[in-house]
Amino acid sequence: MKTDLMVWPGFFGRDYEFLVFSVKKTFSPFGAVFIYASRHKNGEFEMLYINQTDRMDMVAANPISDFIIKEYQPSTLHVWKCPSVDDRKDVMLDLIIKHNPLGNRSG
Repeated sequence: MKTDLMVWPGFFGRDYEFLVFSVKKTFSPFGAVFIYASRHKNGEFEMLYINQTDRMDMVAANPISDFIIKEYQPSTLHVWKCPSVDDRKDVMLDLIIKHNPLGNRSG
């Protein structure tokens, strides 16, 4: 099966390559940054929510994921595999500052 790549640019000038999957994809346990996104008719992606986890296999069972899927109806799930929690948090911050996803906004 062919997996697409999406390059998300960060605020601080770094680009991150994410694998693109169906929202319903199940995973084995590994650390990752994940993005729920929607693809517009012009082919562009809009980041709806970003988070990080030590256990990608548990993301689908998370109530926050259920809420994001119901509220924002993403069409894809983007995954950047990374074992380091510090690196994952840095990437998340970089991408949140740049893209200001709806699901990560407060209030």
